[in-house]
Amino acid sequence: YVSDLNLVTAVGTGVSFDLDGGGGTSSQSNTFLNCSFGGGGAYGLALARVGGVQCSETLVINCYFNTCTTAGFYTAGANACDNIIVGGNISGCAKGIRVGNGAIPGIYGVSFQNQTSCDIEISNTPTTGGDGYHISGCRSEGTDNFIRCPAPITLNVSGCAHSGTNNGAFIDTNGAYLSITGCASNKGDINGNTGTLS
Repeated sequence: YVSDLNLVTAVGTGVSFDLDGGGGTSSQSNTFLNCSFGGGGAYGLALARVGGVQCSETLVINCYFNTCTTAGFYTAGANACDNIIVGGNISGCAKGIRVGNGAIPGIYGVSFQNQTSCDIEISNTPTTGGDGYHISGCRSEGTDNFIRCPAPITLNVSGCAHSGTNNGAFIDTNGAYLSITGCASNKGDINGNTGTLS
């Protein structure tokens, strides 16, 4: 359990908080509450980035991620699955949330502003995660691309609002089975496979 900390790294390749398994300390079932990650390094909170071990069932509540040059919240290991983020804010990063391996299948009520690439990128495959995703109640401002998902997963997006600065993608996927309900985007297209749109 980590709470109420301002975790800053130097500009460059650093990580504000790098959680990985091994070494006799449990890296599963952790909670981050009311923390701030950033400072211009590569990542804010990274799970299983170095050793690729464990780092599942992490709950991130009301945290702030700012100015991360690669991603604010990142999962890298195949077992870094069933992680959830609730509330908080991600601002001024290259990618707000990036799933390289593992999964962050629950993304709820997160506010996003001014990422340079996209707010959420899910690029894992079913053999290294492949969970069904539910992204709900999120708001994006100033980022042209809200969700990028080349992974062949089930993706349910509901009650999200996207206000891009330029034309971009609300959801860009060539692999996901997609369901969208009650969302709005002023300049974002929907590209790729779709299931239901309502």
